[in-house]
Amino acid sequence: MLWLFYALSNRDIVARGDSITKVFIRTLLSELRSAIKNKGLADAVSYCSHKAIPITDSISSLYGVSIKRTSLKYRNPLNKPDKYEVEAIRFFIESLRKGKKVEYYLQKVNIGNKSIYRYYKPLFIKPLCLNCHGVPRKNIPAEVLKVLKKRYPNDKAIGYSVGDFRGVIRIEFGR
Repeated sequence: MLWLFYALSNRDIVARGDSITKVFIRTLLSELRSAIKNKGLADAVSYCSHKAIPITDSISSLYGVSIKRTSLKYRNPLNKPDKYEVEAIRFFIESLRKGKKVEYYLQKVNIGNKSIYRYYKPLFIKPLCLNCHGVPRKNIPAEVLKVLKKRYPNDKAIGYSVGDFRGVIRIEFGR
């Protein structure tokens, strides 16, 4: 399957990246909504912290890519952005600052003697997100905040409002 990657054009990479991102977001949101419904908000935080990475890994394997969610204000240290991801995040921040809402960012990265392509999709805060990423005690219930502080003592992923730029989903092709 790797040989097919080299035959892909930028348009193909964008189309595949967009398609995979939609499946990924739909899967994560479905699992999150189910956890909230079955376990409540506070228990959903624990569920999410244990299930998000395995879900990400399974979808990565299914499509033969590497998927990562990252942000400058990350919650889980495993999601800390690398220098290329920081470049992409800053591209979205600067575009938004200039009043441009960009749908994606495509990047060619040389690692060793290998070139890989990275597709980035911006993430924005939706009302559901405020339960864990909003303003403490305003949007984030006390019991959720308690779980977050215990699980992520260095959490940077709070203080958002609906519509704020949250970070990116990165789809990596060709590693």
